Amino acid sequence: MLSVYTIEKHEEWDRIVRSFKDYDVYYLSGYVKAFQIHGDGEPLLFYYDSINTRGIHVVMKRDIAKDKHFIGKVKQNTLYDFVTPYGYGGWLIEGKEIEGLKQEYSAWCLKENIISEFIRFHPVLKNHNPVKEIYEVIPLGETITMDLSSPEDIWTNITSKNRNVIRKAIKNSVKIFNGRNPEIIKEFHTIYNSTMDKDHATEYYYFENEFYNSIVNDLEENAEVFYADFQGKTIASA
Repeated sequence: MLSVYTIEKHEEWDRIVRSFKDYDVYYLSGYVKAFQIHGDGEPLLFYYDSINTRGIHVVMKRDIAKDKHFIGKVKQNTLYDFVTPYGYGGWLIEGKEIEGLKQEYSAWCLKENIISEFIRFHPVLKNHNPVKEIYEVIPLGETITMDLSSPEDIWTNITSKNRNVIRKAIKNSVKIFNGRNPEIIKEFHTIYNSTMDKDHATEYYYFENEFYNSIVNDLEENAEVFYADFQGKTIASA
């Protein structure tokens, strides 16, 4: 059976997501809520549950008529598309029988006038493999991962150039702190926007205060700011 949850049912949403072994932060309601505030669409959680297989899928539903290419050409509230939230997503499936999922999901999309879908599958979870029959999967770009098993593994996997930079920072008494208070968030916001200015980023990559407030309040266990302090001044933040 296929069930669909909106962000208003966030407690049940997160309970379902956290019941999956390999879930990531991109699937949590607090994460997608922030991007709804940013204007990325209406978040939906699909939950498929059958005797042998279950799966979850998070999407942002968008009105095609509001896309700049279709303004004035398509009537509003008639045709829609899906895209995964910023970051990674796609179906997380436990079990091997996906024919029922395929049929129910396709039927729901057809009924609700969903005419296209774009997914950025999770490169670490490789969750594109179980659904190759449903989607056209195209490799695009590379992703770097790091083994976080121990400090020794982390240090070994950092390039020699970056190890030298870290040694220099330590020698010059650069200190690293982390936290969640409003002042830290505000300072991050300022540094981030400055970086986007230097990179000539498009408007999409500038986020309003409401976005950051949502991240802090709705992802309490999954979001912090880390920052580097040099002689009492914040010189970097993440």
